[in-house]
Amino acid sequence: MLVILNRYKLLFAILFMLILAAVVWLLISARSSKIPSNGVFVMNMFEGGDSLCSML
Repeated sequence: MLVILNRYKLLFAILFMLILAAVVWLLISARSSKIPSNGVFVMNMFEGGDSLCSML
């Protein structure tokens, strides 16, 4: 097992760096997103009189 790890040490290091960069990118993009992650959307009902009361 150690022979395999020593032989592909550079490949494992590059793969680890790519995975780490992907995780950091996902964390940064999740924080900067304006869309709520829990699926709660609030619609603006004051534009053009499209409120629920005017539809009744």
